[in-house]
Amino acid sequence: MKTFALFLCLIATTADAAPLYLKCEGKEYRDDPSDAKPVTISIKIDGTNVWVEDGLPSVHYGDDGDIWTFGNETTTTETHGSLNRISGHVKISFAAIPKKVGQSLDWNFEGVCHKTEKLF
Repeated sequence: MKTFALFLCLIATTADAAPLYLKCEGKEYRDDPSDAKPVTISIKIDGTNVWVEDGLPSVHYGDDGDIWTFGNETTTTETHGSLNRISGHVKISFAAIPKKVGQSLDWNFEGVCHKTEKLF
């Protein structure tokens, strides 16, 4: 019975936890990493949803030790990412589907995230 009560307490704590806000500094590029430019993006983790900037939420797929993976696939876009919970290293790939011939709408980001807070 004590184990069951502890399990319920952990579920309630996770469900009521405040969102985690991350500031991620790194480089973005389209197809060629040598064309990368420095950018800062924001990520919000709210329960099992991961929000990159103000885009659609991605779903937490799982984790492999310290690496947390997430992604989202719709009829027009595909997003996949990974975040190292210890180092903050993040990789995100975004692609538009279907692609038009001769047009690349792929976007990639690689950088390091740090915890931050909303000002108000």
